[in-house]
Amino acid sequence: MIGTQILNFQILEKLGEGGMGVVYKGIDTGLDRIVAIKVLSPEYASNPEIVERFRSEAKAQATMNHTNIATLYAFLQVEGRCLIVMEYMEGETIEQLILRRGLIPPADAVILFRQALLGIGYAHRAGIVHRDIKPSNMMVTTGGIVKVMDFGIAKNLAAGAQKKTRTGMTMGTAAYMSPEQILNRDVDFRSDIYSLGVTLYQMLTAHLPFENASDFQLMSDHVKTPPPPPTTYYPYIPKGIEQCVLKALAKDPAERFQTVQRFGAALEHPDGLPPEFLYEQAPPLQQKDTPLELDKPRLDLDQKDKERGKTIIEQRPQPPQPWLARNRNLVVIGASLALVATLAVGYVALRKQIPDPDHVSNPIKGGGGATDVARTSSGGGGGGSSSGGGGGTLGPPPGKSAPQQGPDLPGGNIDTGGGSLKDLIPDSPNPGAHPGGSSTPSGHPSSGSGGGGGAPAVKPGSAQLTGEEMYQRALTSYNQQHYFEPLIGSAVYWAILSRRANNEQGKALELKLSNIFRVKVNYYYNQRDAKSARALVERMLLYYPGNAELLQDRQKILQMR
Repeated sequence: MIGTQILNFQILEKLGEGGMGVVYKGIDTGLDRIVAIKVLSPEYASNPEIVERFRSEAKAQATMNHTNIATLYAFLQVEGRCLIVMEYMEGETIEQLILRRGLIPPADAVILFRQALLGIGYAHRAGIVHRDIKPSNMMVTTGGIVKVMDFGIAKNLAAGAQKKTRTGMTMGTAAYMSPEQILNRDVDFRSDIYSLGVTLYQMLTAHLPFENASDFQLMSDHVKTPPPPPTTYYPYIPKGIEQCVLKALAKDPAERFQTVQRFGAALEHPDGLPPEFLYEQAPPLQQKDTPLELDKPRLDLDQKDKERGKTIIEQRPQPPQPWLARNRNLVVIGASLALVATLAVGYVALRKQIPDPDHVSNPIKGGGGATDVARTSSGGGGGGSSSGGGGGTLGPPPGKSAPQQGPDLPGGNIDTGGGSLKDLIPDSPNPGAHPGGSSTPSGHPSSGSGGGGGAPAVKPGSAQLTGEEMYQRALTSYNQQHYFEPLIGSAVYWAILSRRANNEQGKALELKLSNIFRVKVNYYYNQRDAKSARALVERMLLYYPGNAELLQDRQKILQMR
């Protein structure tokens, strides 16, 4: 039939085939709209009673307008063919979804399933029982919307077919049929609820509650055999959701959910199913000769209230609010106060931060009063330590590769070619031999105390200061981050003088400043910032003139390109 024009509908391609007929993709040439066209099988289309019942039900379905129901556009009889024109949807059925990915996680399954409940509940309020609910009749669009299809078709086809088929022949899909439907008893909305339970069971487990190759045995199981719990196949299904599924699959309709609204409310709060959900009279079917009243909401009435002539509207039970929801303002205020307190403590700690001489890296007494320190290079490696004034290095020894890069600096170190830390921080620095030829820094006096050479230039009046007072001045400059500048009055300036006055704290601070110098000069070097690196080295040469490592650093910086 592909390419056939039927009135203003042209068939484009075949979409699928089922027991009732074939479904095609078509186009409404008048509205330029893509549609789905279902052509009934000839055995049904040739039965006038089935066609008339189907036409009546199609009229009822066409009046339904709901987000979760596939819209029916037209019912046609042309040249002995019976056609239904419906809304075309891009997506896949829940059956195809299960075949493609297996079971659906409970959270996702409930979201999709409750959409189907909304559509079926709308039809129930219109007096229509589906009677052929199954995953293949539920379409999930590309936008995540569930559409229930083929409303009322199975019901009316079955009603017309039972008169002409042999005894015991029942229309429908055996795997999803309710016990009363299999036994050819009168059915109501609760028959759909049973089929919905089978559908949700399959979504959660990728299995049917009863799986048998024989239709007879399958129907017998639906009537007599209790279904295995869904957790038999997938143990991670929440207990409340499993109870909802098993309640929907009760053999006795009175023990099932009495409406799809109750089914949906139980799934929304699976761990708080109220006792009144257990038993409820099913609402009566709407008479066929009664006009459909789709705009009037259905009220759930308690039997005692009916007798008293009172009407109450069902109220969905609300779960208890968690503690955080009840005390939200208190939590916000507490969190704000805690944040303010944390910031205040951190600020005070930073303001009071001072260097701790007792935690300077491994000070070891060397010969002649000098101090060697095992220090870790800024590139992430480490140096050794020794007594007697040798062994501690600022870089890798000659002929060995530089240590790997550490977290403080982006690159490696300046290779100082080995050498002792005593060379960088001599026990008696001699500013008189700085580059430039003069015996002392210009304009600064020198001191010969402490043995073995002069001290850095001394401020007027500093000769009357004690070692502790000079250390305190060094500490003040250190806290102000005046490590190397100004030349007179910097932290290293006062630290050297306090060490020369035999102040141990000043000696420890001088060591810490030498570490800061090495980190900074290595950083400048690895950043290829020759100007800043050389300025810092030259400044240190004013404090430690003639130092071999500093001179070697300056030579390497001058060779930078």
